[in-house]
Amino acid sequence: MKVSVCIIARNAEKTIEHCLNAVFNQSLAPSEVIVVNDASADATKTIAESFDVQLIDLKKNLGTGKARSIAAIAAGNEIIAFTDSDCIPDTDWLKQLVEPFKHEEVGVAHGYTFTDKDDSIFFHFNKAFSQGIVQTSNAAFRKKALHGINFFDENFSLIREDTDAVLRINALGYETIFAQKAKVFHPSKPREFAHIVLGQKRYENDALYYKKHPEHFKTHELSQKFFPHSQIFRAWVVVFALMASIILLAIKPVYAFIALFSAYLLACLFGLMLAAKEKHNTSTKNILFLIFLNPMIFISTSYYLFKGMIKHKKMIL
Repeated sequence: MKVSVCIIARNAEKTIEHCLNAVFNQSLAPSEVIVVNDASADATKTIAESFDVQLIDLKKNLGTGKARSIAAIAAGNEIIAFTDSDCIPDTDWLKQLVEPFKHEEVGVAHGYTFTDKDDSIFFHFNKAFSQGIVQTSNAAFRKKALHGINFFDENFSLIREDTDAVLRINALGYETIFAQKAKVFHPSKPREFAHIVLGQKRYENDALYYKKHPEHFKTHELSQKFFPHSQIFRAWVVVFALMASIILLAIKPVYAFIALFSAYLLACLFGLMLAAKEKHNTSTKNILFLIFLNPMIFISTSYYLFKGMIKHKKMIL
């Protein structure tokens, strides 16, 4: 079975060589490897060019949805496998991932993504995703199925483009199969505080995700909205804290101070939970940031989530 492997890369000079070495060392050799360099500002393009790949060099950062569509359209085979530039696929990854496509009704197959820090947030994130939600660090698509949905939605610039595509493919009548033996290793990353704050930008896409797939969003996201790890919970805590403070300020300033201080302590408690999971994967200084400056994460999440709600005219409650 001929397979195209597609890799989306942006500022991946530290990881893409390891990724491509693993892709070219598969027990089932890909018939072509496509690398989309999404306007990297480092040596990603140069490193990719040292391999026998079809390089698509984007001059402007187009985001994951558009970049994946460009890769899929360029692919010359019916089966298109995706992994990320910071991932290392197992030797039998491709063989195991494409096995389900022997059945014509299969439109999507995805595998198991794991990491090396079982006490990290990243570990728990991947464990949850590997048990049901498709992520394009380890997934393959039938091109006919992708063509049937007009490929990935370019409005999803950071996340959710994979979930959206799979749901739309399933709506066409195709099946999605979890190939547990198709394994991809994703090294855990140090969780620097600034990276976490800026990383909340990804949640700007959630309003569009909710708008397009309300039932799926309710099942997988809104069902967790009262849990501290939920971005929706964090965003609404900020909104209610500010509203309460404004109202209380008009009644008695000290009450407004108590409300804000209570919200701050709640955010610090959440930061303590994060720090406990990340204790072996970050510096002592960063743990202190996670705990005492965690309100910045809450505020950042709230800003991007509500920005997305305004942009896509969909309130998440």
